[in-house]
This record gives sequence, structure tokens and C-alpha cells, in this order.
Amino acid sequence: MWQEIPEVAIGWTEMGELCCMEDTEEPPRSSISGQSGMGKTSLLNNLECQESHKFKWNGVNINDIKGDTQTRCLPWNPRRDMKFIKELARLREPTIPMSYVYLHPTIKTLKSNQIFYEDEVGFKVSFPFKKFILDPNIKGYNLNWGVSPKARKYMINLLEDEKGNELLDGILYKDNLEEIKDLIFGKDGIDGVIPKKMHDTLGNSIYHLIKDVWNRGILDKSTKINSTWTAIINGKKYVNSPWNICLLCGIASSMITKQARNQDWFAMWIKYLLEDIFEFSSSEEYQLLQGKNIIVRADEISQILNNDTTKEIVNKVIREGRTETVGFELSNQFFSDTPQSIITNLTHYFVFRTQSSKDIDFFTKEFKLNKTQINDLRNLKKFECYAFGEFIFYDMNGNRYSNDGKAIKIIKTKPPNAQNFWNKRWLEKVE
Repeated sequence: MWQEIPEVAIGWTEMGELCCMEDTEEPPRSSISGQSGMGKTSLLNNLECQESHKFKWNGVNINDIKGDTQTRCLPWNPRRDMKFIKELARLREPTIPMSYVYLHPTIKTLKSNQIFYEDEVGFKVSFPFKKFILDPNIKGYNLNWGVSPKARKYMINLLEDEKGNELLDGILYKDNLEEIKDLIFGKDGIDGVIPKKMHDTLGNSIYHLIKDVWNRGILDKSTKINSTWTAIINGKKYVNSPWNICLLCGIASSMITKQARNQDWFAMWIKYLLEDIFEFSSSEEYQLLQGKNIIVRADEISQILNNDTTKEIVNKVIREGRTETVGFELSNQFFSDTPQSIITNLTHYFVFRTQSSKDIDFFTKEFKLNKTQINDLRNLKKFECYAFGEFIFYDMNGNRYSNDGKAIKIIKTKPPNAQNFWNKRWLEKVE
């Protein structure tokens, strides 16, 4: 049996050493790549469990397309999963669930049976109407939402006065499309925001844009689902977006994107989510109550990068965002699909079996791999991977030392502390 390890244990090397990641002041930025079914999601789960329990870091999963996070609120089942419990026991680690909340972006076709434990740990979340009105890049998400700069000005006039103050009789206080139509065009002799001579042009384009997004069932105003949550902490009330409230309370959250990811407005969600997390990470309230590193996680990130608009948004937010307290752990089948802004900032790489010549060429040049290592990348078995970056080793005698930046072959990754979802069966209840 191993001694208790304070670092995050990754797995065992060919020499029987335990490979680990240290707790660092600045959070890591890690890539996990390779073929499907080789253990990428299990490693992502393992990193999340240990970083939460050992380092007390907080996290947000921004793209769970298959429901992989749904079992992380459960321990391993001793009737079914004893082999994983025994592997954890070797490291003096328990099987322990995480505090988890599942967030489902609301959409017109979303059904109750698609929401994990609805209203217990699974909740619908809506997009703020105000954010939609103020977003300068509306056309970038959907070509049908194209509006001229002049129309943009009038859209903002529906919301704010000339000094930027929210209008108490503005669009945010209208409960239905009929009231919004009256605000735009006027009614009963009262002028609307849009001058009458522009009703057929500017007015119609603005109204049809708002009507389109309103009827999609994604906005807080049209769905009556609040886009903010409230937390009472030490007697003080905090109001913020659902994922930020979770961060404030030290609870992991996961955006369940199966239903939303193929929608033409999904890029708007990703932009808002990432910008909101980056901004909140340096806020006074988060630093006072938590002050811990935040890890943004995304499994199968290529699923949200196959749209050029979404890819550019991820690039821009990460390129311009503050990363002193925000790290990321991203999983992808093909490393070469990773945006350059992410590659530039990476600190750790985990590579499972891959046949991608482009990916192998990158790792060969970047880490000066020999012929044996190059061949290995094509033939790794399940739960085997190569690790690149700065790591800590422990040998069987408890000696601790660095890998000095050399490539590491891990022949068995450590199982996560919380239950892993294998995609071969739906969630089984643990009594």
C-alpha cells in the first residue's frame, strides 16, 4: 500500500512509479487527446475529483454532450465496482462523490425526462434577455439576426436611456411580444421608440429579430426561468448567474449541452458563459469567499469548435481573459483541432492512442520523441497514455522526485474517486 499522496495522482509508469501533479499557485492548463473509448473522460473525472478534494479548486464543465458528469455526484458502487474501490485503497484514497449541479440550457424542445434529477440537482437555465440585446455580435451567431449599426442603436434605446440607465418601462419590463411590439411601434397615439418613417424598415427588422429569439424558448423573459440564482452566505445575499453561484458555494456545475450544442445560437451561450466565468474569477466577492483556482473543463471540445463562430469566440475569450486564477482541462479526439490560443497556454499534455499523423508530428517535434515513443502513440492500450509537462514521481519506497520535463509513459491511469459513466448503461441507482 502506498503512503498518502498530497498531489493529484495520474497513474503508474512502466517503472512502477506513481506520476502526480502538484498544487500550484497558478492553475494548470491541460489537454487530453486521443481516440474515443481509451480513457480520456475517466482521466478528466480523476483530475476533477482530486483537484476538488485535495486542492479545494472549483470547477465548471462547459460542454457535457453525453451526460458523462451525471455519475460524479455518486461514489463507486461496492456491489459492482469493487475493483476501482480497491485501486483507490492502494493509495489510501476513498471513493467519494462530488457536490454537483447539472445545468440544462433551456430550449423549446427540452423535456423533463432529459433533465438529470430535475429540481433536485438538475435545473433549466435561461439566457439573459439583456445580454442578448446588448451583444454587439448578434449577426455572428446567426446570419438571419443581422442588424445594421443604426438598428443596434435603437435596440439599445429599447433598454436604456442616453446615460445608460435601465428604463423602468423598457423592453426588460415587457411580458410578451405584443407589449414589445407596442414599445417599438407605439400604440393608441403614443409614439414608439422607432420613428414612424422607419417602421417598415428598421422597426420590422428589430421586431422580427426579437420575435425569432423570443420564440426559441431560450430567454429568461420568454421562458419565465430566472437567469440568476441567489445564495445566502453568512447572512449576506449574493445574486449571480447559476454557475457563478455554484463557484461561490464551492459546488461543481456541468452544462449539459446535448440538446443545445447544434443550435445556431449556441455560440452566444459559450461566449457568455466563458466571459462570465473569467470576469467573476477576479471579482471581489469570489476572492473574499473562495479565492481558489477555477478550472474550466470541456469533454470532446471539438463538438463545440466545429462551428467557426464558436471556435473564434473560444479563441478570443481565452486569449483576452485573465488566466491567473482560471485554468482549463480540455478533452479532444484530435489535438490538432485545439485552438491556437489554448495550445499557446498549455502546461500539461495527456495523449492516449492516436492514429493522427498531424498530432504525432506535433508531439514528436515539441518533445523530441524517439522511434519507440512515436510507435507507442499509435498502439497504446486502454488507460495507457503519454504525459508531457512537469510532474512529480513517487517510487515504492516513498521517495519523491521530478520527471525533469521528460516524456512519461503511463501504463495505467488511476480511477477517479467518484463514479465514472461508461456510456454503456444509463445511470443505476445506488441504494
